[in-house]
Amino acid sequence: MFQNQAGFHQGDVVSVSAPLAVFNTELELSDPVAISKTGTAALPVKQAVVGVTNDNQGQLVELQKVKIQNLVSASPTGSFEFDAVSGTNTTHVRVDARTGLTQSAFPYQNGQTVTVGGVASIFKGVFQLKPRGLADFTAVDTAPR
Repeated sequence: MFQNQAGFHQGDVVSVSAPLAVFNTELELSDPVAISKTGTAALPVKQAVVGVTNDNQGQLVELQKVKIQNLVSASPTGSFEFDAVSGTNTTHVRVDARTGLTQSAFPYQNGQTVTVGGVASIFKGVFQLKPRGLADFTAVDTAPR
């Protein structure tokens, strides 16, 4: 769910009133009626995984030491996508500009190795990882290979 109200931050506990909808095979809250902060809590720890699957949907996960390949721009403007490759495992990564991270500010390029975290999700039947921002990336190898 993307919303435009200010004042919400990672770690906030929120109450959301919104209808459930399926958008391109992903269950989402659409057209929020009300959003309110009810407290704060520690963020969950990212769980190391080798890829996004049915078993980790909606969870905060991390792909360790993956190579960035096929980096391309996406919609909305500023958004981008790439494949995170480790051996024979490939996971699609989508960074939505509404997270505050845009392709022009992304300090990595094709061929670099990173550790990347985010929320495990699905779009049109394809599993993908959705990072929350630049803090979900850590350089492992700064030189493209």
